[in-house]
Amino acid sequence: MPEENTSSPRFKIIQWILVSWILIIIFRLFQLQIFLHTDMSRLANNQQMTSQPIIAKRGKIIDRNGFSLAESIETSSLAVRPSFFYPQHKKVGKQINWGEPDRSSARYVANLLSPLIGMEPGQILNKLLTKKPFVYIARPLSPEATRQVESKGVSRFGLTLEKVFIRSYPKGTYAAQIVGFTDIDGEGKLGMEQVYNDLIKGQNGERSVYVDGRNRVMVDNNRITQEPIPGFNLELTLDSTIQRYAEEALATAVEKSRPQSAYAIIVNPNTGEILGAASYPTFDPNISVTKSKRTLEEALAARKFHAVEDGYEPGSTMKVFTVAMALEENLVNLEESIDCRGPFRTPFGQVIRDHGKNGFLKVNEVLAKSSNIGTAKIGTRLSREDFYSYLNKFGFGQPSGLGVPGEIRTPILPVKEWSGSTQYTLTYGYSLLTSPLHVLMAGSAIANGGILMKPMLVKNIFTEDGSIIKTFPPEEKKRVISEKTSALMRDILQDVVLEGTAKRARLDGVGSFGKTGTSYKRVNGRQDDNRHQYASYMGFFPADKPQYGILVMLDDAQFGGDGGDIAAPAFKQIADNIIRYKKTPTNISANNLPITLNLGNWPDPSIEEWIPDSNKVPDLKGLSLKVALQRIVASGGTPRVSLGNKQAKIHKVQSQDPVPHADLEKGQIIKVITESP
Repeated sequence: MPEENTSSPRFKIIQWILVSWILIIIFRLFQLQIFLHTDMSRLANNQQMTSQPIIAKRGKIIDRNGFSLAESIETSSLAVRPSFFYPQHKKVGKQINWGEPDRSSARYVANLLSPLIGMEPGQILNKLLTKKPFVYIARPLSPEATRQVESKGVSRFGLTLEKVFIRSYPKGTYAAQIVGFTDIDGEGKLGMEQVYNDLIKGQNGERSVYVDGRNRVMVDNNRITQEPIPGFNLELTLDSTIQRYAEEALATAVEKSRPQSAYAIIVNPNTGEILGAASYPTFDPNISVTKSKRTLEEALAARKFHAVEDGYEPGSTMKVFTVAMALEENLVNLEESIDCRGPFRTPFGQVIRDHGKNGFLKVNEVLAKSSNIGTAKIGTRLSREDFYSYLNKFGFGQPSGLGVPGEIRTPILPVKEWSGSTQYTLTYGYSLLTSPLHVLMAGSAIANGGILMKPMLVKNIFTEDGSIIKTFPPEEKKRVISEKTSALMRDILQDVVLEGTAKRARLDGVGSFGKTGTSYKRVNGRQDDNRHQYASYMGFFPADKPQYGILVMLDDAQFGGDGGDIAAPAFKQIADNIIRYKKTPTNISANNLPITLNLGNWPDPSIEEWIPDSNKVPDLKGLSLKVALQRIVASGGTPRVSLGNKQAKIHKVQSQDPVPHADLEKGQIIKVITESP
C-alpha cells in the first residue's frame, strides 16, 4: 500500500482542522477554569446543593409547680424528593420538565416501606410520584419504625429521615381547653398554644445538603447554615393538683345530673390567678379528631372554653352584686325588714314572684332565701344610671382581659333603651348576658376587699436554661366597693351556706360563703320555666380571708335540680380537697419534735401520680416522710409521727397504724414510725 504524501493538500487540511480543534478545546478549558471559574462553581453548587429546614424545638408549658402540661418529644419524619423517580427531570429556567416516572423503582420502594411504616403501598407510591420538590411520606414515625427505615439505607432512594418533634400532653384531658394543642405542622390551634404560638414555636434553622445527580442526599457533606432557636417556655397559673380536683368533682356531678355541658373554674380572688378550669365535654389533645371518632360538631363542643365563651343570664347569683351596690350607696340598712310577700306587681305591670312563700325579711335573709322580690326592691333604690354604672364597675359588659380566643362579647343595654321592667329584672340576674368568668371575677371583688382583678393564666415566660424574660404580676383593674362593704357582704353571704339555699356547700371545718344561682334559659326567645336552666354555685373560702373562689355551672341537667342541689356539692368536693391539699397539720409531731409543714408547696412528682381515696388508709411503707404526710392529709387523715432517729436528715416510713386500705374516717389519726435509710 503506498504511503500517503504528508505534504499533500488533503493531509494539511486534516492537520489544520485537528490543531484548530485542539486549540479551541484548550481555549475553552482555559476560559472555564480561569475566567469563568467562580460562575461555574456557583452553578455547580446550585445544582448539587439544596437546603433543608432544621425544626426548632417548641417550648414547654408547665403549671405553677413545674409539672409539664405540654412538651415536645424528638422523633423522625420520612420524606422524599420525588425527582429521584423521574430520570428525565430537568429544570430549565423557572420551568420544570418532569418527564415520565420510573414506576418500577417507585413500586419497589413503596413495597419496601409499607410493612415498616404501616402504610398501604398505593398510598406510598402516590407520594413518591407527586410532582413536588419535597413530600412527606409519614410523620411522625415511631422510634422502632425509624430504626427499621434507617436499616434499609433509604437515602439511596431519594428518601430522608428528618428529626422532628411531636407534641405531648402528659395530663391528657386536664385543662385541655386552656393548654390547647398543635397541628401536624407544629402550629398552635387552641388555648395557650395558639395565643403564644409565635413565642413558643421558636425559629427553625437550616442546613445545606449536597445531592448527587439523582437528587440523593450525600449525608456526609451536609452543613448547618443557621442553628435553630428553641421556643420560649410558659409557666401557667394553673395548679395540676387543684385541676385534678376540679376534673374529678365535675365528673361526679356530670354522672349524677347528666347536663348538656358543665364547667368549674377556680381562682385566687386576691390575684386573679386561675388555678383550675375543668369543662365537660372535654377532649384529649394527644388524640386527633379522626382517632377520637367524634363528629366535627362534637369535637368543636369539646374544645370550647365554656367559662369564657358561653354567655348566660346569671340569675340569683346577681343578687350578691345588687345588695352590695345598695350597701355601698347606704340605701339599705342591715336591720331593716323588707316586705317580700308576693306576688309583687311593679309600677310597670311586671309580676315578680319568689320560689317560696316569704314575709318580711332582713337583708341577710333576702340573700339566704334568694328572694327575687326583696332583691328587686333593694336594687331599685338605686337610680338607673347608678345601677348601670355599678354593672360596668363590676366588669360586666367589658372584656375580661384574659386574652383568649373566642371570649363572648356581652355589652350591657344602654340605660336609654331600658324598659320600665329592665332594672327590676337586672337586680335578680335577667336581662344581662355575661360569661361565668365575669361573674366569678366580680364575686372576687366582693371577697377580696372591693378590688376588681384582671384574670390571669400566665405567670412567667422563660428560656430553655430557666432565665425569666417576662413576668406577669397581678393587675388591679379598679376599686368597685369599699372594704367595709366587702366585709359586710362576706358576713351576710355566710348565712346562705349556714341557713339558706347553699347548705350542701358547707365545708369540713372551714368557713365559707357564696350564692346559689338558677336561671331559666331562653327557648325560642322566651324563658323556659320547666326544664331548661343553668344551675350554678359561686363560693369563696376561708370566710375570714378568702384565698379561693370557685364557680360551678351545670347547663340543662337532666337529673337533679337547682344550683344548691347539684352545683353546691361539686363546690364542696373541690374545696374540701383543696383544704386537705393546702392544710398545715397541727398535731403531726411526736417525741417533742417541732415540725412545721406546708404540704401544698411540695411539688413532688410522685404525688401527682397518686390519686387519694378519702375512704381508705393510704399505703405509706417505704415512702419518704414528706410524701407520706401529704398522702395522709390528702386522704383526709391526721398524721402523727414517731421518728426512729431524730438526728437523721432523711426519714422513710417503716410502719403505720392503721394498716393500708383500712376504712378511714375524716380526721382519723394515722401513726407512722420512721427509719433512717
